[in-house]
Amino acid sequence: MKITRIFDIPERYSKLYPDQSIAFGFKKDKVWQHVSIQEYNDRIKYLSYALINLGINEGDKVAIVCGSRVEWNIIDMAVMSVGGVSVPIYPTISAADYEYIFKHADIKLAFVEGKELQTKIKPLFGVLPELKWIYTFTNQGEFPTYEELELSGKNFPQEEE
Repeated sequence: MKITRIFDIPERYSKLYPDQSIAFGFKKDKVWQHVSIQEYNDRIKYLSYALINLGINEGDKVAIVCGSRVEWNIIDMAVMSVGGVSVPIYPTISAADYEYIFKHADIKLAFVEGKELQTKIKPLFGVLPELKWIYTFTNQGEFPTYEELELSGKNFPQEEE
């Protein structure tokens, strides 16, 4: 398999190292969690399907506003695979900075971590015409979650192998 696009790398990795049990390791509630290469590829695929279903098209901008986490990488790969553009945004800037970046980048979808960031970005929803969706990593009751979106991609019609 020849690599021609960045998002081809995880699939190639799984073909070269099919027995690799850990692609990512991280701590959650002080306990190590692992994501296998197969799970990583599946999650990219499911999120890609979900983004297509939402209406993310070639050139659409998707903001990722969070600290370091596995989902950051999955989102980036999925957005690229559907032709979108990932816009990573540092999670500690001011509300005015978020407004400026979201407006000038024409952000269509944002993935946001935590209550504090949601508080800064929520006022942009409904004001900036391009911003259609906000998804969060933790359920705060105001916006749907990343997990819900990713899981919705499992229901997308699968291609036959």
